[in-house]
Amino acid sequence: MRDELYEHELNRNAARMTRILDGFHGRREGFSETDLLAIQRALQILVESVIGMSRYVAEVALGIRVAKSRESLDELCSAGVLDRGTHANLMKIVGFRNVLVHDYLNVDDAVVEAIVRNREYGFLLDVLSGLTGHLERRCGSDGYSVASDAKCE
Repeated sequence: MRDELYEHELNRNAARMTRILDGFHGRREGFSETDLLAIQRALQILVESVIGMSRYVAEVALGIRVAKSRESLDELCSAGVLDRGTHANLMKIVGFRNVLVHDYLNVDDAVVEAIVRNREYGFLLDVLSGLTGHLERRCGSDGYSVASDAKCE
């Protein structure tokens, strides 16, 4: 069953992280250590939002429970919810998120800076919007499938 409050909060938080990252995007001067830590955290939360929504859509709209974040992306791509290009970009940024979380001693500040300067995170809000749109088309706002009378899980 859809949890529209969860969806709203997840999208709101992702928009907030994007605004924070965009504030660093336009800077001309270099980033301080504190800036880089804030950027890393905002990137982590933004990517986690997409991971959370991906797992949620796989379960609610497709009835598929996954144990790992990459599995949800694979399932959504197989089901045609994500195109292959978006899937590939997501796999890269999820891999980077894994470095931020699990291999934090080896985070390359130049890579972090490049991600922000090139706004490589910019597509993530579009992904979230697309996933939310898929839920609307598939499940409607009442929790029932638009295509049939089947209950969305």
